[in-house]
Amino acid sequence: YYDHKRHAARKTQKTVEAAEKAFKSAEKKTKQTLKEVQTVTTIQKARKVYWFEKFLWFISSENYLVIAGRDQQQNEMIVKRHLRPGDIYVHADLHGATSCVIKNPTGNPVPPRTLTEAGTMALCYSAAWDARVVTSAWWVYHHQVSKTAPTGEYLTTGSFMIRGKKNFLPPSYLMMGFSFLFKADDSCVWRHKGERKVKVQDEDMETVTSSTSELAEEETAPLEGDDVSSSDEDERGEAKEKTEKEEDSVEGPPPEVGADGAGDALASEGSSSEENASSEEEEAQGPAEKAQEEEEISFPDTTIDLSHLQSQRSQLKLAPKEETASL
Repeated sequence: YYDHKRHAARKTQKTVEAAEKAFKSAEKKTKQTLKEVQTVTTIQKARKVYWFEKFLWFISSENYLVIAGRDQQQNEMIVKRHLRPGDIYVHADLHGATSCVIKNPTGNPVPPRTLTEAGTMALCYSAAWDARVVTSAWWVYHHQVSKTAPTGEYLTTGSFMIRGKKNFLPPSYLMMGFSFLFKADDSCVWRHKGERKVKVQDEDMETVTSSTSELAEEETAPLEGDDVSSSDEDERGEAKEKTEKEEDSVEGPPPEVGADGAGDALASEGSSSEENASSEEEEAQGPAEKAQEEEEISFPDTTIDLSHLQSQRSQLKLAPKEETASL
């Protein structure tokens, strides 16, 4: 009896210890899984998916939503569920092209730019893209699209009957792009107001004229700089010609050697004094003119200094003096 009692006590003690260990391990596992779920939820925070994202869609330059079907079933769904009064139905002038719908909840006339953009989308998602055929698209009102076929005919899935006049769009190029969808913060919404508004013809002309005027200003800016540089070069050339003429006039004919050496000496002294005065005036005027030119234009100074030539001329004129003195 006592042996059985001891065995039962040991067994209960072992079961209690095992239960505590299992409880602790389960608690650790639950905490770890909760942490992983929290990190996943913080990293992979999915945004709200809009109803039109399952179709081919884009927002036009004038803030109109345009949707199109990816296959025949979606074409059927778009026309039956989402084609409302006021909307525009756009289709390429080819068999088997996608059905495009311009959503127009206001009921106002849809601008031509949005119609051409929707027509380009209908062309690009048709057989014209692979065949590289430039063709046109057409648009009709919502009440012209019908699923009821004439007597004795049957319409397949994604096919519709158009009753009335088709409004054809001009042929467009097979060009498409891609864009990024972003959501602006509530505090920054006011900055984006009026970005996709409907532009009138006068506003379009204003934008075109402003862009052309900016281009013209950019083109004329370097031409004006060239005119200024050419005029500066002309002024420098005229200044150089004037200085050369002054030097020629100052030099004059050489003094005649006469019997009276004093008169020759006086003449040479007078000419040397005139040269000194003219050189002083040129030196006095030179820095001022250079300072003005540097203030007006930041081009490097290319003037030629002729002071070394003046010293040689004075030496040549002093040589006749010595000859007269020796005579």
